[in-house]
Amino acid sequence: MRRIFIAPYLSSDEYIQIWENQTLKLSSASMSAFSSHQLIHPQLVNNTVKTFHTVLPDGRAGRAIVSRFSVPQANTYLLDSGHSPKILTLSIVIPIEELDELFDRVEVVIQLGLVFMLILVRLLVVHIIELGFAPMNKLNQHLKTLDAKGQLAPFPQDDNETEELLLIKAELNNFIKLNQQHLDKEKRITADIAHELKTPLTELINLSEMRIRYPDDNRISQFYQKDVLDISIKMKDIINGLLLLQRASADTLFLNKVSLELPELLALNIKSLQPKYPDAAQRITINHNISPSQYRADAFSLNTIFSNLLDNALYYSPVASAISLTMYNDPLNNICIAITNELNHNISQGDLDNLTKPLFQIDESRTNPNRHGLGLSIVENIARSNGFSFNFMKVSELKIRFMLTLPHQ
Repeated sequence: MRRIFIAPYLSSDEYIQIWENQTLKLSSASMSAFSSHQLIHPQLVNNTVKTFHTVLPDGRAGRAIVSRFSVPQANTYLLDSGHSPKILTLSIVIPIEELDELFDRVEVVIQLGLVFMLILVRLLVVHIIELGFAPMNKLNQHLKTLDAKGQLAPFPQDDNETEELLLIKAELNNFIKLNQQHLDKEKRITADIAHELKTPLTELINLSEMRIRYPDDNRISQFYQKDVLDISIKMKDIINGLLLLQRASADTLFLNKVSLELPELLALNIKSLQPKYPDAAQRITINHNISPSQYRADAFSLNTIFSNLLDNALYYSPVASAISLTMYNDPLNNICIAITNELNHNISQGDLDNLTKPLFQIDESRTNPNRHGLGLSIVENIARSNGFSFNFMKVSELKIRFMLTLPHQ
C-alpha cells in the first residue's frame, strides 16, 4: 500500500516518489491528485544519481533527479513494520521554470561571488604590493632627502631585507663612497693649486712693492725684470701642467697616431734633458730587444710620458747613479719599457700610494720651486687615454721601477 507523506519544505509543483526495489512505497502530498501516476524511476547502479528530462504529472516539462541507494536497516516511519528493504529508489521531479529560477539564483550568487573575489583579490594584491614596496618607498624617501652638497651618510643595511634591495643599497653606498672620494680629491687639488700659485704671486707682489718703495735702489732695479720673468715662467709651467692634466683626465686629448721608432724617440728625450741634467746620457743605460722597434702611437703622448719618467728618475736618484732603461717583448708580444733608478731616501708605502695624485710632492721635492707634483699624474692619465698600462713598484728599499706597457698591435 502506498503511503502519503507531507514535507513542509516542498512546494505544490514538486513531486517525490520512493520505490523499494520496483514497488512504490511513498509519494509526496503533491501526488495526491495524480494517484495513478508514477514518476520516472529507471534502473540505476546502486549509489548513483542521474538527471533526466521528463513531463510532470500535470503535463508541464520538468527535470527528474533519480537516486538509487541502500539503507542499513528498516525505517518504520517510511516502510512497513518488520520489513527491512535493501534497495531504495528516490525520484524528485521539478518544473523547468522552477529549475530555471534556481539556476538564475545560483548564477546571481556565482556572479556576486566572482565580483567579491575580484574585489578581495585586488585588495589583497594591493596590500601585498604595498607591503613589498614599503622598503623601496622608504629608500626613495631617503634619496629625496639627500643633500648632495653635504656629507653623504651611507645607507643602513638590514639582513632581513630582500637580496635585491641589499644589492641596490650596496651599489648606492659604493657610489656615495666614490663620490665622496672624488669630492675630497677635488677639494685637495683646489687647495694645492691655490698653494702652488700663492707662492709665485706672493713673490711677485713683494718684488713689486720693493721696486715701488725703493725705485732708486740699483740692487732691486737691476734684476727686477729678470725676476718677474722667472716668476711668470714658473706660473706658466704650473698652469700648462694643470691644463695638460685636465685634458688627459677628461679624455679630450687628441691622438694623432704615427709610426715611431721607439729607441730613437727615447734617445731624443734623453738628449732634450741634457741642459737640465748634463750627465743624463752617461747615467741612463738603454737595453732594448724588441721586435719590431717601430710602434704606431701619438708622438706627443709618448714624448710627454718618456720625458716625465726620465726627468723623475734623474731628479730623485743620487748624483751620478746609474739608471736602467730596458725594453722587451712580454709573452703576449706587448712592448714593455722599464725604468729603474735608485732613491735618495726611502719612500713610505703611503707616499708610494699617492705618487700619481695631482700636485702630491714628497718631502725632498717640496723645497724645489720647479717641482709641482704633476709629472706622474700626467703620465698616468695620458697612458690611460692611449690604452697603455702604467704601474710602478719598489724593487728594494732604495730602488724603484716604473713600467709602461704598450699593447701589441
